[in-house]
Amino acid sequence: MPHDPTPSPLATLETCFRLLCTQPGALTIDGHLLQPRLTHRPVPLDDLRSRFPQLDPHSRLAVLTVLVRRARTGSAAWKVGLAGILLPGLRYLAVQQAQAPTTGAEARAITWFRAALTAPTPEADCRIRWLLEATCATQAAQASGCPRYEPQRSDTALGEPRADGRKMVGLHN
Repeated sequence: MPHDPTPSPLATLETCFRLLCTQPGALTIDGHLLQPRLTHRPVPLDDLRSRFPQLDPHSRLAVLTVLVRRARTGSAAWKVGLAGILLPGLRYLAVQQAQAPTTGAEARAITWFRAALTAPTPEADCRIRWLLEATCATQAAQASGCPRYEPQRSDTALGEPRADGRKMVGLHN
C-alpha cells in the first residue's frame, strides 16, 4: 500500500485556515473596516485575504491591527487566521530562504512569523507588515500574470525580534 507523503507546513496551514473559514462559525472580520461605507456585515477571512491587494494602505493597516490584536490574545484560531491571511507572503519567504519550497524553509518561515507575533516590538511590527506587503504584492503579481514578485527588502534585513517589551508601533493600538 503506498504511503501518502506528509503535507508541508504551509499546506497544513492552508488546510487549517480553510477549515476556520468554513460556515458555521467561520472566523470573520467586520466589513466596515474594509470600506467604511459598507455595512457591518461579517467578512470571512478567506474572502478578506483575496481582497487585501485592493484595499488602500490605511484600510490594510486597520484590518491588520485588528487581526494582530486578536491573534495576540492567545487564541490559536486567530493565530492560524492571521497566518492564513499572510500565507502568500509566508510562501514567498520560504522560497526566498531556500530558492525552492522545502519543508525546512516553510517551517522556518512559520517560526519567523510566530516570533514576530509573540514579540510586541517595532521590529516584530516590521516583520508582520513585510509579510502583508509581500502577500499583497504576490497576489497582485499573480493576478496580472507576472510569474514572481520580488519585495524591496529581504527578510534578513528585518533582523530578529527583540523581547524588550516595547510597544508595537502601528499594529498595537
